Amino acid sequence: MNNDSIPRTAKAFHMIGLALFLGSILGHAIMSVVPGSGSEAQTTLVLRQGIEAATLYLTLPGLTLLVVSGLVLTLRGKFGFGRVRWLTVHQLLALAIVVNTVFVLLPTGDALLAAAESWARGGTAAELQSTAVRESVAGTVNIVLAVAAVFVAAIRPRLARHV
Repeated sequence: MNNDSIPRTAKAFHMIGLALFLGSILGHAIMSVVPGSGSEAQTTLVLRQGIEAATLYLTLPGLTLLVVSGLVLTLRGKFGFGRVRWLTVHQLLALAIVVNTVFVLLPTGDALLAAAESWARGGTAAELQSTAVRESVAGTVNIVLAVAAVFVAAIRPRLARHV
């Protein structure tokens, strides 16, 4: 593989990572509106287990592929860090997604699964309902950030230095 094909290959992996990541988080959102989700303990538990599996096998591998391929594109490509404004914005959006995922969504998802398991064993849904709001907000933030990152990469706005 020559040096010119490395960025092209990384770009292909970047697109695969995007499909895995964005597709899986949209799937998570759909699972939260399945009838019985949040109102029936067993249904909620099964859906939370499905979201956990999708996170483990789709979302996190997709995000990892995005980060690794993005770093390869940055380090082996022609733009680098901080030299092109649209790319810097794209990279900062990606960083915000990683931070939100690792520090908010993953712990919240774990807490929701534990709350669903507790509810299914005869506990209450109180913890589940309060934590679900946090996941909904953080998940929406990730979707908005991801769509913004895609648009910035696709449109490549000039982003003038002066206002």
